[in-house]
Amino acid sequence: MLLDNLLPVYEFNEYHTVAIEAPPGHVFAALKQLTPSEVPLFRTLFLIRALPGLILHKGQPPFRGKQSIFEQALQAGFTLLAEQPDQELVLGIIGQFWRLSGNKLTVANAQEFIAVDQPGYAKAAMNFVLHETSSRSLTRLATETRIHISDPHTRKRFAVYWFFIRWGSGLIRRLGMQAIKRRAEGDYRDGRNCLTRRCSQPVSPLAEQRAVKP
Repeated sequence: MLLDNLLPVYEFNEYHTVAIEAPPGHVFAALKQLTPSEVPLFRTLFLIRALPGLILHKGQPPFRGKQSIFEQALQAGFTLLAEQPDQELVLGIIGQFWRLSGNKLTVANAQEFIAVDQPGYAKAAMNFVLHETSSRSLTRLATETRIHISDPHTRKRFAVYWFFIRWGSGLIRRLGMQAIKRRAEGDYRDGRNCLTRRCSQPVSPLAEQRAVKP
């Protein structure tokens, strides 16, 4: 996995997986195009988590509007570290997540992310990896989040923070995975039905491309 090359050593992690009745291309497109409104409680949970910082710093609530979650994550400080289309993508972020401000460090690419080893900070990487199965129309999607903290003192501070936020973090990921499943399966099903019925309605180039992809 690409994730193994980017963050092989870690002290905290969580892992989730889901089976999706759609080919990898549909699943990969769905995870990059998914919007906050498609994930139940997504905005609420992130707003609760961000509320103290919003009150103190008068910032904007996270993940608003119609942009995809993927695009908004990049705008919020995540870096796209690696991507293999229809197989795996990895996002990374470095900061002091237990602080209200987050104190994020800016990294431009995977090389800078790997090079950072600054005491007092946590390095986090999250991947989405697609596994093909014996059926060409069934894909297993997995996501893993890893956090590495180099110094023991900061590790203890983060452990307290992780204890309180892990349930919400895990819930957001499980809801997100189910939303990706719904979107990918819906797009795949709609495309297959359209081809079978020889739809009289005009089909967009993107929908047509999805429909004919095995």
